[in-house]
Amino acid sequence: MKRKIIISVLIAALLILAASVFAFAAEYTDGEPVAEAKFGSPEALDGVLDSGWDGAKSYKSEKHASSDPTEIEAEWKVMYDNTNLYFYVDVTDSTIGSADEERVGYLGDLWTKNTVHIMLDMGYERSTGYDQNDFYIDINARGYFFSHYIYANEYIKYAVVLTDTGYTIEAAVDTGLTPEFKAEEGNLFGLEIWACDNIVTEAGRRDFVTWNGHDASFANPSLFGTVKLLAKDEKSKGYDGVIKGDYITDLGASIVPITNAIGKDVSIIVDRNKRDSQSVDTFAASYSDEEGVWFGIEFNGEYEINQVVFFEGGHWNDGGWFGSSPKIQVYQDDEWKDVEFTISREYPGDDREAQSFTHESYIFNLVELTKCSKVRIIGDKNSFAGHVSICELEVYGHKSKVVEGSEATCTENGKGDGIVCEVCNKVLKAQEEVSATGHSYDNDQDASCNNCGEIREVAPVTTEAPVTTEAPVTTEAPVTTEAPVTTEAPVTTEAPVTTEAPVTTDKPEPEGSSCSSCSSSVGAAFVVIATVSLLGTAVATRRNGK
Repeated sequence: MKRKIIISVLIAALLILAASVFAFAAEYTDGEPVAEAKFGSPEALDGVLDSGWDGAKSYKSEKHASSDPTEIEAEWKVMYDNTNLYFYVDVTDSTIGSADEERVGYLGDLWTKNTVHIMLDMGYERSTGYDQNDFYIDINARGYFFSHYIYANEYIKYAVVLTDTGYTIEAAVDTGLTPEFKAEEGNLFGLEIWACDNIVTEAGRRDFVTWNGHDASFANPSLFGTVKLLAKDEKSKGYDGVIKGDYITDLGASIVPITNAIGKDVSIIVDRNKRDSQSVDTFAASYSDEEGVWFGIEFNGEYEINQVVFFEGGHWNDGGWFGSSPKIQVYQDDEWKDVEFTISREYPGDDREAQSFTHESYIFNLVELTKCSKVRIIGDKNSFAGHVSICELEVYGHKSKVVEGSEATCTENGKGDGIVCEVCNKVLKAQEEVSATGHSYDNDQDASCNNCGEIREVAPVTTEAPVTTEAPVTTEAPVTTEAPVTTEAPVTTEAPVTTEAPVTTDKPEPEGSSCSSCSSSVGAAFVVIATVSLLGTAVATRRNGK
């Protein structure tokens, strides 16, 4: 019984293991090596390993192709953000030559020198041949650069630093090179990194190291290893690289390529394939107008565009380029109109030597988002055979949507209207903040806000209260020299004054007799009448009574 349990457990474990292996194989074809790309950006693209690379894992390209291995070795890291894939490669190599010694007549031969190859399958199709999503770039120890299949000079930036043990390379590949690539957690892309070791004074290549161990991967993306994108920072910003809009078909447009070169099939200029194996050239062509040479795209309606990317085709001794710097025109109101733009770099013009590289990219950024039904790139014929070559024409734009603002209130700020792209959510016009209005009242005693109706407390008004500024002035106090006159006091002038009652002598004097003291004659009766003087004193008077 115990043995059966053990066997059952083993079988279950094997089934789980097989399931996990099968799941892994389904995600990563053929069991190729897997690297992880952390989300982040270097502080500067200068060939120096700075703190921006902290936390990025290291991997090694150490599988030698030669039966007589050299010291060559490459240790590298990979990161990504919303705009670029980043690569840092530290190469151990003691046979680096001078700048002249590392130079090659044809840059495609940099593999014969001390060079790093970075090969990308950004569509992760793992096809056996390179397609429009596959890229192969060379960066030499002395800074020489070459891009196989497409000269993606607008999309690839790099720096090289010589060290005591060899050299370091730091490179950024703009993901706008293939807009199908999405910089999102869990997404995959194919990668192979080689480092070539050569003695510059000798022909050929002595040795090179690979990550995946396939020396044929330079021609076969299915032999690449796999890179998995790790989780993003929650505060990560959106794409802000070379491409400034959404591809025109993502905006809902149907497109038809057009040209004034009669009889030329230009269908391939809108197939998104930028490889140098294809191009349309106007050699020996006649034209439908006298405006020069132009290539364009017609839409099934009006769309808002802000960018045109021109990938030129091949160059020959007698031409393949515009005779002057081309310009961008849009079709509005039944006519072609010039638009204002900036160009990513100066166009070399009608100069055979300056036009030595083929399949170069030129990015035209329109100053304003422009609505039109057609767009074209147009320029003069060159002064040689006059023909112009094109590989690809890409148009980008946005689909505007108004974001309604909010009114400011008495206490809270508001926002003005803004504009965003409803396809990619990019902010095309930011909403401006509108300051709060504050409360409004008719006067200091108005309790209700005129704007929002909020009631405030208002102190009661004491309009009848004594005004302290009108207090009695002490200088007007009653003057003591004018003592208050009691003229208004109740005067008992008519009442008999008891204190002055008639005086009775010891003997009543006879009527008509005289005073015994003064001998004055006295009437029949003596009456004392109390009178009040103006000073309030009583005065006794005599009069003869009758």
